Amino acid sequence: LPGSYYNCLIADNVGTGLGNRTDGLGTTSLYGVTIVNNVSDSAAAITGAAYVEAYNSVIYGNVGAEGKTSMLGRADHCVLDIDAAIATGCENADPFLVSPAKGLYQPCDFSPCRGRGNLECPRSDVDLAGLPRLTDGVLDIGAYQYDASVRHIEATMSVAAKFVYAPAQVSFSAKTCGLGRDGVTFYWDFDDDGTVDFVTTAPMFVH
Repeated sequence: LPGSYYNCLIADNVGTGLGNRTDGLGTTSLYGVTIVNNVSDSAAAITGAAYVEAYNSVIYGNVGAEGKTSMLGRADHCVLDIDAAIATGCENADPFLVSPAKGLYQPCDFSPCRGRGNLECPRSDVDLAGLPRLTDGVLDIGAYQYDASVRHIEATMSVAAKFVYAPAQVSFSAKTCGLGRDGVTFYWDFDDDGTVDFVTTAPMFVH
């Protein structure tokens, strides 16, 4: 719908007819919103068309009808995976939110959303969680400011099998939040025997 929206979270919806604004009734302006992982049978999931403008927002992982693409009219300091007719200060990248699967949509420690917001764009005083919108004078992109108290550690491996047999290479990755961006050390116990098998400061590696 036309209007201005602040600090909104639209996530994990599956629907019919959610898509492009084509009515010409006015502009939908999004300020500090997070729109992720929505699925629609329309051209775009939730967002799209020249009537939608996004500022300091995350738009990522939304899936529309095959063969159709979405495009914003304007995007200013956004982290997204769609195009905009006019884009300023945007990054096409994974926003690295803490854990959308667990309902944690804050930016994690190394998220490109941190400190990348445009202070000149309209904004509210607090984020969706009620935290101040400015942290040490910087503005984060999306519905939430970074919150160091949201602690989360997540580890994944590239194969689904419980056992792999040598010689084999397996890719591992870990995502952390609330532990700081520097000085984090990962201790990996590959066979769950209580003995550390590998130590690294890199969150992603091949072993």
